[in-house]
Amino acid sequence: MMKRRGIAVIHTLALITLVMVMAFALASSTLSQLNLSAHYNQRCQADSTARAAMTEFVIRARKADPVKTVTALGPSVLESFRPKPMLLQPGGAIQGYATLQIDRCVDNGASQYPAAGYFDPAGTRSVPPFSLSVVYEVQLGSRSYTYESLVQQRWPYALTGPGPIVVPGRIGPDPSGGGSPEMPQQFWTAPSAVKGRVLALQADVGIESNAGGEDRLGYLKSPIVVSPDAYQALYPYAISGGLVNVASDFRGVIPVPILHEETTDRLTLGGPFTMVQLSYVPGSGLDGGPNLLGFPHATGGAQSDAEAVSRALAGSYALNRFRQDSRGAIVHRGADLGENLPTGSTALSTQPVVRVEPGNSLRGKVRYDYRVGGLAADEPVSRTEMQAMFAKPDVSQWPEIQISNQFAKELIITREPVVSPPSFGAVPPPTRYSAPAGQCRLVGNLKPVGYDLSKVGDAYAAALLAQYPWLPADPNVHGSLVLQDVALAVEGDVTLENYILKGSNATLLVDGNLTIDGGYLDAGDNGLVIFCRRLIMKAKGTFNGLIVAEKGAALYGSGASEPPSEPGLVIKGGLLVGGIDLLIKPSPAGYYTKNQYLPLTIRGLTLTSTRIEYEPRYLRGLNRFGTYEVLATVLH
Repeated sequence: MMKRRGIAVIHTLALITLVMVMAFALASSTLSQLNLSAHYNQRCQADSTARAAMTEFVIRARKADPVKTVTALGPSVLESFRPKPMLLQPGGAIQGYATLQIDRCVDNGASQYPAAGYFDPAGTRSVPPFSLSVVYEVQLGSRSYTYESLVQQRWPYALTGPGPIVVPGRIGPDPSGGGSPEMPQQFWTAPSAVKGRVLALQADVGIESNAGGEDRLGYLKSPIVVSPDAYQALYPYAISGGLVNVASDFRGVIPVPILHEETTDRLTLGGPFTMVQLSYVPGSGLDGGPNLLGFPHATGGAQSDAEAVSRALAGSYALNRFRQDSRGAIVHRGADLGENLPTGSTALSTQPVVRVEPGNSLRGKVRYDYRVGGLAADEPVSRTEMQAMFAKPDVSQWPEIQISNQFAKELIITREPVVSPPSFGAVPPPTRYSAPAGQCRLVGNLKPVGYDLSKVGDAYAAALLAQYPWLPADPNVHGSLVLQDVALAVEGDVTLENYILKGSNATLLVDGNLTIDGGYLDAGDNGLVIFCRRLIMKAKGTFNGLIVAEKGAALYGSGASEPPSEPGLVIKGGLLVGGIDLLIKPSPAGYYTKNQYLPLTIRGLTLTSTRIEYEPRYLRGLNRFGTYEVLATVLH
């Protein structure tokens, strides 16, 4: 009996022990589950705090507004956080702290190549081009978590400007046999293209002031003067102005301008255009004969307007019109119709029209009523931020140089010291300047006269072709302006007629009109940045870089001697235009009166025989104005 009782006690104790072990196991498991759940909840809270911290970082980065321009990189946005690295602190839904670790962050926003982050092992580069590695610590109670977020800031548009943006298709005969074969060759162009996205704004962006006594929008007191060839080339894309009917009552001299209808479209691809060819038929010999544009040469002596027109009528003007439905224009990545209400305006545009004519193409999505940077159009900060992109940097302290236009045949400005140039016999040596600090400025206008080809002859042509082997055998070029590793600021107008503009790792700032009337562009792989108030560019070649025109631009890839298959002008980088304020008139060739040819108001931003290819590596300064995007977040 005692033995049985002993066995029963043992079994009972074993059972109690087993129950206790199971209870302890269950308690331990429960506690572990509670700890894991607590850790999981805390980790989720940390992740949520990290996301909130990045939202705060982006908001503060946009408001930090470090000194920046599209022509220079300026300081890193990370430095603006150094005085106050705390991103978040407890309050409301936020229960922890988030503190930026400035010295662990990496700013790769200006590079086209990946960079090594703080946590990268040797040989690894995890920070993408044009991105920031943002390292920050999240503290919740006694625990802390270290996060790294990759944040990219990039300007996403190849072309930006206020509507109407006009992108013509092919003008003249095309390889498929269509078109108008009788059209003069100087009008033949390839279809234009934008290989990237377009931002079509609602209104002008430039600073709203009448600096220099100007009236705005087509009433400039000093129109841009171009050659007769450029005047005719740009004529189809004008709102109004142009030829006067000189056969009317010349005694009253009543001008009758040819008008083109104005469009309210934001973006127009292809469509009909009327080309106008001018020719002069000599009359009874009262004048001196025809000239480039058909103006009769004056025979000398003072004469009234009526007498002048009488002389003009001694001959006659022939006007040949060629109407062309241009085809083949294309935008590859869609368009955003950005709203940037001018001061005092309260409504968005009622006609944000994108018009694609038959035979032309718009690929990608069109986003209407688009808010640039997410900002409401009626917020003053929205317009202020856009205007900042067109702010010319202060150059008042840059060293001044003196350039004689008469001797600026081949003008070379570099950072390197001036060396004695080689001589090419009959060819005058280049005019060289150096800017050891990398910056220089010219006060006044720059209009180099170029070479007299009739005197220089073959020696100059041979030297020019040796330096620029991509030019045709008979280049219509008078000289060259070369910028190498330097920034040149011109406080006036720059006029390059039949000139080569060449630049690499350089900047050209023009506080006035920039007129490239014929010639070639040759921007190297390191890029060229052009900033000007107004731009007329009729040229051929390839431009690598950024072009900024505050108040208006018209680009024309020069016509070809045979139907071209590719645009004559290629811009790899971006084009940024702030207005449609362009007025041009032809330069007088021989005899000229103001009543014969009226100034043209160019309608919108015009791209003829021009291709723009989005390339962010040439938009380093402009990328600073782009939107921020958080690419990834990692817990270390």
